[in-house]
Amino acid sequence: MGRRMRWACQGTAPVSCIRDTVEAGQDAPVIVVEALVGAGVADGTTLANTAAASTSTPGDNLGNNIASAEIQVQARADLVLTKSHSTGAVQAGTMTSFDITVSNDGPSDAAGPLTVTDTLPVGVSFLAATGWDGWRLGLRLRLWGLLCRLRRMLSRDR
Repeated sequence: MGRRMRWACQGTAPVSCIRDTVEAGQDAPVIVVEALVGAGVADGTTLANTAAASTSTPGDNLGNNIASAEIQVQARADLVLTKSHSTGAVQAGTMTSFDITVSNDGPSDAAGPLTVTDTLPVGVSFLAATGWDGWRLGLRLRLWGLLCRLRRMLSRDR
């Protein structure tokens, strides 16, 4: 058996790996390609990774020089909701506000529409709400609750 040479790999898309020779009847060392599946790839998506081998030596059977491996994507998002009231005690008959923060601990993007429902307690009446960066606000009058929807993905790093 000859020397165990390593592959010389370069590039990002496509990745090209080169070596001088593979001896007859021998296997070359395994090439391990590490890749990151994008956080926005939808749940249930099938991704196929295809590789091809070639040689300058005549007589190669091209019919077995291409192989693929498929992966099934499982998207998982972990929404974390926090709610705060920064003013402490409130006098009856005065206005107050609540801050609601939605975060995504990932690892995948949370696909929209995302919904936040804030049901105000008895004795508290809705006055106004603001939502920025894609949030659409609506009001459920019967429950005095606030309903907000985000029409896009919430990235893990958001």
